[in-house]
Amino acid sequence: MNGFGLLIYLSGLFNQTSPLLANNSVNKSKFAIFNLGWLVLLGLLLPIQAFAHSVKASKPVADLRADVNRDGLVDIDKSSESGGDKKGQHTWTVKRGAIVLPNLDDDAERCDEATAIRNLSVTACNDSKDTIINGEADFTDLAELRLMPWRGAPNHASATIHIAPKSAHKARLFIQKNGRWVMFQANQPLTARELRAGSNLRLEALDVVRDKRHWDGNIDVFAMVTDGKTKVADHVRFHVAPLIVQTDLMPVEQLYLPGMPWGQDDPSTLTGIAGNAAVDPIISRPSAKSVFGYLSILDAAKPGTGILSQSSVASAEKLGLLGSAFKAFYDDFVTASSALRPLARIFDLSTFEDPWVQDMYEMAFATMPKPDGKVQIMHIALRSPQPQRWSAQLPLVELLGPNVGIVEQWADDSGFAPNSGEYSSNSTGNFGTIPPYSYRDKNYPLGRVLFGAGKAWMQTGGGIIDSSIPGSGELVLTDRFPDKTFVKLLSDQGMQKPMVIDTAWLAVGHIDEIVAFVPADSRRGWKVVVADPAGAWGLLTNMADKGLGATKFLSGLEPWATGIQVELLDRTVADVANDAKIEAAQRIAHSKIASVINVLKRETGINDDEIIRVPVLFEPTFFNEQSFIALTPSAANLVALGQNKVAVAKQHGPLVNGVDVFEEAVTSALQADDLSVFWVEDYIQAHGGSGEIHCQSNTLRKPGSLANWWKRGHRTKHNEG
Repeated sequence: MNGFGLLIYLSGLFNQTSPLLANNSVNKSKFAIFNLGWLVLLGLLLPIQAFAHSVKASKPVADLRADVNRDGLVDIDKSSESGGDKKGQHTWTVKRGAIVLPNLDDDAERCDEATAIRNLSVTACNDSKDTIINGEADFTDLAELRLMPWRGAPNHASATIHIAPKSAHKARLFIQKNGRWVMFQANQPLTARELRAGSNLRLEALDVVRDKRHWDGNIDVFAMVTDGKTKVADHVRFHVAPLIVQTDLMPVEQLYLPGMPWGQDDPSTLTGIAGNAAVDPIISRPSAKSVFGYLSILDAAKPGTGILSQSSVASAEKLGLLGSAFKAFYDDFVTASSALRPLARIFDLSTFEDPWVQDMYEMAFATMPKPDGKVQIMHIALRSPQPQRWSAQLPLVELLGPNVGIVEQWADDSGFAPNSGEYSSNSTGNFGTIPPYSYRDKNYPLGRVLFGAGKAWMQTGGGIIDSSIPGSGELVLTDRFPDKTFVKLLSDQGMQKPMVIDTAWLAVGHIDEIVAFVPADSRRGWKVVVADPAGAWGLLTNMADKGLGATKFLSGLEPWATGIQVELLDRTVADVANDAKIEAAQRIAHSKIASVINVLKRETGINDDEIIRVPVLFEPTFFNEQSFIALTPSAANLVALGQNKVAVAKQHGPLVNGVDVFEEAVTSALQADDLSVFWVEDYIQAHGGSGEIHCQSNTLRKPGSLANWWKRGHRTKHNEG
């Protein structure tokens, strides 16, 4: 019998005998003595019992809890056997384990344009760079962690909490003290009082996985509790949320376009275009005035040269040409975006002389669960590995803000990396995503990153930055490959295993010149659009065979005729069809694109019915006849807007009975899959600089169901990079 049981027994015995003693007058004095003794006995037994309980309860308790089961809540009433948050808390898999976001956005919106000018890196200013929680918005980006109460902690008990050394530089802890959240110092002791109450903590991740050999993304948080003699430990493994590159099947939430060329009127004058009062198409920002216009891709790839494609555009006439071309481009994008429900908001970025916003960054996202089935989303702009591209600084700072962060990764951290991959291949127009699919025993529920590389015949090995004089040197078979550390970052997210296609034969060398992915009512939910030089050549030669060779090859360019060489405007269908170099270019381009299609078929299982071919003619560049650009505006360089709507560059092809034969062929190919086509004018704006509308736009898209990537049925062995 324990002390408390004995106390109950004696109490009962006293209750039975006390009435007899009390009624016996002889023994009244004895009763008083007995009662006094009983009280003394109670006084002795009760502290003994309390001490016994104190001894039993003083065994240290270490119990860390996090959202291991990913329901958005930290379970505090379930044991480790119940399948709640305790089960599997020491490990991490794609399907189970605590997640923390990389806190790389700017919820305080303190990173201004001056930051971009002062610092080479636009990642020098974000929420991870300080040691405070920047308001409620920042608080929601942190992962919840709780040290459960040890109710019976004796006064001399204490505890420490720390992040494992291998990831201590990648994360920090905050703790709630006296109603305030403060940074928690490593191994800062918790008092007995704090142990009895339990502690609320939040974990902040400071980075993303870049190379698993250096950091695998795991963040182990340990708690050590002691009563002065015995130590008990517990720990939870977190993993920083993987970056997932968005796919073009996602609906557009924000559409980013270049700003007005330097020297033009302020963009605010264009807010009334498209005649739709419901559209707020543009956010104007002050722009510096200059006599300079846009750089072409060819010139932008030669950093520091200061050579402009629209050569010496100092005259008012040429500035007017650029401005009117920009407005036509912009108006058409607004019209296309106005057809979306909900509307996609358009942002103009301060691009100035470098309008190729697709080449500055690729948009990805990171997510973690929140209560009630919601998801916390952090959009991440993956900056192109081109530190030489200083013109990207200001647009990226304009992107940075609440729930939008930036990641930079290139091989040379010195601030200038001329040898970190071939320059143009490093542009993010050379990166995209194949939408989700399964094929044979492979499952890619988040799709796959796609990028271009290969071997090309070049004179100086620079690809698009091959600036040697034509015919001055021997062509050498040269590797064209993006920055390998950037590719490693994408691969080591472990979610969208990269795939490579050959784009080295293209002067610019970007995948968006020849392939795009669009939604489709098919078993996989998407189809691939590919440039079709053979089909385009067939359209041209068919016209010549029908006696229409005298038809002008270009049409509808009168507003910008002063910006186009007269010989190009006067060229006929027969002139092009009889050009041996252009004919040879179609054979080479067709062969190269056929190889790309074979890779896509082999890797994804698509068949010919899932390929949409759009006519595109190619031509050799002036500096290298083994390097090619689009002769006609590339319809493959399109923008999928969502809701089965696509924006495509106006073709300006030859007219038959007033109908543009190239536009008719593109429309027929896309509308066969119920895709609505919106034409965007870009001949001067983009095509003249060796690009199209996809090259000069970018998007932030809603992840939809892909935000819950942990529920997507992963097969890790196939998804790891």
